[in-house]
Amino acid sequence: GSCEVAGTISAEAQRGAVLAAAEWLPLRQSVPLLFLIGAGAEACKRLQWSGDWERAAMLAKASLPPAERREVLGRWAAELEDRGEPWRALEVRLSLGDVREVLRWLQMARAVDSAALLMRALLEAEAMRPASLSGTGWELSAEDAFPAFLEYAALLSHLGHATLSQEYSERAVSAMQSSGGGSVTPDEAVQLVRQLVRDKYGKG
Repeated sequence: GSCEVAGTISAEAQRGAVLAAAEWLPLRQSVPLLFLIGAGAEACKRLQWSGDWERAAMLAKASLPPAERREVLGRWAAELEDRGEPWRALEVRLSLGDVREVLRWLQMARAVDSAALLMRALLEAEAMRPASLSGTGWELSAEDAFPAFLEYAALLSHLGHATLSQEYSERAVSAMQSSGGGSVTPDEAVQLVRQLVRDKYGKG
């Protein structure tokens, strides 16, 4: 019992000493030490404070558990947005599985084509997952797919691509039907697309 307590105290004291030393050691020395004592998230935070965002992101991806990795990469995405690099920020958020956040940003930026094509790729990837892995992929729903596909169908219609517009109108219907969250007929979807064209582009 006393030996176990002594060992625990020794380990805690050792960790505290390393944390204290890391305050004044150069980053090139403190970062490896922090990782050695299981304080990798703290090491990444210090790298970010110093402006070495790329290295912090690389170490987080390679070494940190999911919750700590999300925290480090979330700060990296925010930094990229502040720098005026939204597309790189979106890549980081997508790597974290923040699909809805990415779609919301794309729609706000009127990048409806990118939103729809991303949604299509994710749905197709999810459909190919083995049944044993179901429930561990992207959290997508008709609420995500239906408007993304309809918006893209409207854009395609506006640009004169009637066949492609019809395809994405049908994809919107399929997404809604497969979710069991409601039913929209193909004719109703076409009417919705026409309404979107009138509202957004002034013609239908």
